[in-house]
Amino acid sequence: ACLRTHVPSSRGFAACGPGSGSSGGRGGGGGGGGSGGGSSSQAPSNLRGVKKIIAVASGKGGVGKSSISVNLAYLLARRGHTVGILDADIYGPSLPALLPLEAKGVYGSKSGGIVPLEYEGVRLMSMGYAKPGEHAALRGPLVSAMLQQMLTQTEWGDLDYLVIDMPPGTGDIHLTVAQSARVDGAIVVSTPQALALADVEKGIAMFNKVSIPTIAVAENMSTFVCGSCGTEHALFDRPGGTRRIAEKFGVPKLVQMPLDPVLSGGQGAQPFVLDPRHSDRPLAKRLGELADAA
Repeated sequence: ACLRTHVPSSRGFAACGPGSGSSGGRGGGGGGGGSGGGSSSQAPSNLRGVKKIIAVASGKGGVGKSSISVNLAYLLARRGHTVGILDADIYGPSLPALLPLEAKGVYGSKSGGIVPLEYEGVRLMSMGYAKPGEHAALRGPLVSAMLQQMLTQTEWGDLDYLVIDMPPGTGDIHLTVAQSARVDGAIVVSTPQALALADVEKGIAMFNKVSIPTIAVAENMSTFVCGSCGTEHALFDRPGGTRRIAEKFGVPKLVQMPLDPVLSGGQGAQPFVLDPRHSDRPLAKRLGELADAA
């Protein structure tokens, strides 16, 4: 389950070593089995310089979670913080599709770690960069091992924030992250549809079980903004559903984010928040509220 990385001499090696074992910042576990909970005082060495880890998750796919993760990270960086992004979806990595960065693989350091890529000052790691063009067909334990390797062996350096873009659902990857690192908070992304809302509760409950507080719920595609008058209109006839869930679980922040054609149509050359032409759009303000919560 080792990632194949390359050193500048082009000699390949598997970036597995003592750091890929089972020591972790929360729960102390290794792979995906069991529950999290509890806290360990010893974090993996490559995470000791990371001040805060934020997991961005969703119960279902297709709700805009990855786009929100990337823009949250770059907005935090624009505010002067040092930031990294880990794309934790082994089966369907999104980061290479969201950023105009081409990579033929990742490189290993002389110390046996993995060197993160970088775009516009933000450090990046994704299976899509480690194995570009490949499609993973792996069983759960191998997926968890590869994710743990990317999380704990990437040489993140000193970061104010590490944003982890989680895969949809509540499975092995989520438990692996909870057991391998001290996650400071989770942001759960949803849309107002009934099916998506049902899984928001599952996601928040899962994070509660592994002692990770949900710091915000982002209701994406909550409204659309009229291009003529600027009025926001609800897209789905389920008013208040997400707010009731946030209140039920005591989540301190609910951010209702409008559908924006710029974001939903593809981000183009750079993240939405880095383009000054979008600074006055309603979505930019809501992303700012989400960054405040983080």
